Amino acid sequence: MSGSRVSDQGGVWEDIDNLSAKLGYNSPTAAMQDVFQSRRASVEEYLRDVTVADGQLGAIFAINGSAAGVELFDSTDTLRTYLPKVLRSYALDAIANLTNATVSAEESEAAKLLDSILELDAKSFPAIGLGQDLRVDSDGITGGALAHNGRVIHLAAFQAALPKPTVSPTDDTTRPLVVRQGHIFIRGGHGRLALLDTGSPVSIGRGAEYRVADRSWNPSTAMKSVLDTAGEHIGRSVEWLFGHDFFADNRVVIDWPGKQAHILARAARVPDGVSIPIELLMGVPVVTGRSGNGAVRVVIDSGASLSYVPAAIVEGFTPVGKRKDFYPGFGEFETDVWRVPVELGGRRFRISAGVLPPMLQMMFGLILGPDGWIIGSDFFRNRVIVIDYPTNRIIDATGT
Repeated sequence: MSGSRVSDQGGVWEDIDNLSAKLGYNSPTAAMQDVFQSRRASVEEYLRDVTVADGQLGAIFAINGSAAGVELFDSTDTLRTYLPKVLRSYALDAIANLTNATVSAEESEAAKLLDSILELDAKSFPAIGLGQDLRVDSDGITGGALAHNGRVIHLAAFQAALPKPTVSPTDDTTRPLVVRQGHIFIRGGHGRLALLDTGSPVSIGRGAEYRVADRSWNPSTAMKSVLDTAGEHIGRSVEWLFGHDFFADNRVVIDWPGKQAHILARAARVPDGVSIPIELLMGVPVVTGRSGNGAVRVVIDSGASLSYVPAAIVEGFTPVGKRKDFYPGFGEFETDVWRVPVELGGRRFRISAGVLPPMLQMMFGLILGPDGWIIGSDFFRNRVIVIDYPTNRIIDATGT
């Protein structure tokens, strides 16, 4: 570096132009604020669940599995004040370099970045005000810090070149899996959410196309108010709901532990595992399970955060709490919740179960009869499940 605080303004504008191009946005002034405004919804999607822990002083940020930069402050309160602004900057880079691979950053990546920073020689300049302005610059890392009386007030360093994915997808069939309040979503372009709902006989959209490899879906917008209800329920915008027609076109692997889903073509190979036969009734999958009272007919509803049983099953038992849920076309409702044992595909587990409102009981009764059950996302929790409508089965591929 040149021993001066003056930044290369031309380089700054060039970086902004490059970022704008990646984000598909062109502006006569190309100001960073314009770039941010054009992708505000996508950026905010990255930030909703980020919080600062007590005693936390900084953070290391990763993009595509590689450590991209670090920020360190002198106190937790200062970090809380400035973290949203810092995160928005990294979120823009993440969106601009979005891949279809779900890649988690390892601690070794963070350690590698810190070691690289510590190896650099810092240049010192008098700060504007109190303290010293420390700068580091190399082919790979750029950064600086403000220090006063031997204490670091603020340190920021980042990779000069945006990191490339540490793992590349073998094809374009993998999507990030997102669980919100027990509901299972996959991401589409620009971070938009699609609800995976085996309990719905139809798919719903807002008019945008969802692409996987060389295939695409653009569901009917006739019931898009359902998406509004879903979004209000989870506090996020929902762009699509994928029901029977989507699953009939694909073999879908929901990998809860890996936080990813694979949207495979009908002829594609899927993992082996325990095969559970399904019967498709009115567009929803029905299987046979067992409870303490013998065999039960069960709808597998990936779109439900709760499971549901007849009121007689939980009569006399003490509920463990209350939960809100929603059903497409019906809206949001609240129910008491009980922990209920069940066996499905040879696996015994407990579900968090409620009792449906009378209208929904009547609707599902047309499919299952009055004694039928609905099992929601508890069936998928911490498992690898293949929804395989083309061969009329569900496969529990956990551990295979």
